[in-house]
Amino acid sequence: MNGHASNNAAGSEGQGIDFYCCNLTLQPCNDPVVTAGGFLYERKAVLEYIASQINDIGKRLKAYDDRRDEVRKADPNFLFPVPTNDMWRNLMKPLLCSKSGIVIRADELIDVNFVRVTDPAVLAEYRCAVTRETLGNNVSMAVLGTSGNVVTMDCVERMIKRLMVDPTNGFRLRESDIIPLQRGGTGFSSRDDNVTLMMDEIMMVYED
Repeated sequence: MNGHASNNAAGSEGQGIDFYCCNLTLQPCNDPVVTAGGFLYERKAVLEYIASQINDIGKRLKAYDDRRDEVRKADPNFLFPVPTNDMWRNLMKPLLCSKSGIVIRADELIDVNFVRVTDPAVLAEYRCAVTRETLGNNVSMAVLGTSGNVVTMDCVERMIKRLMVDPTNGFRLRESDIIPLQRGGTGFSSRDDNVTLMMDEIMMVYED
């Protein structure tokens, strides 16, 4: 997805990023994927982000376990604080989509196909995969989970929902296969500083 038309080059003020941009990098997607919640990401960027956050969480948990073992060796009778369920849930926050609140799973990402406009006389870059209507920041659209094709919500309401069949490949659709495309800023919540403090407090509760 390169060479975006100038009329789509930047989001209108107050509207956020353009519809074809990654919600993590805020740059146009070359290999777009979408979550079940309808948030668009560059595949490489979101997979690298997930991997880095899982790695960071793993390091913190290992540090916690190592410290607990040290404390128990020094004082077998010491009751080491047990992390609460809320703490574990907060620790996973970096993997949540801040808009939908759902954990992003790599195996649930859906490939997205924006159909290009081939008529050089048309200024828009992409079109609805069914009606050929041009797509823009002011057009509501959805991804069809059975094909990854992007269509307008008007097409969904007027045509697709009547038979619940993907017009681009003939596959039957479920309601969950029609994924309204969302727009916004970064799709991941940043690490809550309070989580780090709680983990540090537990690890420092016993001083040699």
